[in-house]
Amino acid sequence: MSLQLEIEEKPDYLVATFSGTGNLYEVTRQFPSMAGECRSRSKSRLLINIAGAQMDLSVLDRYAPGRSAAVFGRNGIRVAAVGTPEQLDPQRLAEVVANNRGVTARVFADVENAVEWLLKDHPV
Repeated sequence: MSLQLEIEEKPDYLVATFSGTGNLYEVTRQFPSMAGECRSRSKSRLLINIAGAQMDLSVLDRYAPGRSAAVFGRNGIRVAAVGTPEQLDPQRLAEVVANNRGVTARVFADVENAVEWLLKDHPV
C-alpha cells in the first residue's frame, strides 16, 4: 500500500491530508503539486497532515522534508505540519531545516494548534 493524498480547500488555507502506509519521500514528492494547488487556488497557507499515515521515520527522513519545503518559501506559502507524537522529532529537524531555507513553517502534534498558528497575522 502507498500513501494517498487528499486536498481540501478551507476559506483561508488548503489542507493536504495523507493516509495509508509509506514514507516521507512520498510526501515530499508531492510538495511541488501542493504549492501549485495553493497558487491556483490563491491560498498562501497550507496545512499538511500526516497523522493518519503509517510510516517509519529515520533522522535522514526528517531532514528531507525541510530541505524540499523550499518550494513553499519560493511561493510565499506558510506551512503548518501535523503528525502524531511518534512521528514528531523533539529537535524539530524538519522545521529548522525548512526555516533555514526561507520557509515559514512549524510542526505540531494537533490540528487545532496548527490551524491557530497558520491563521495568525504574521508575514508569509
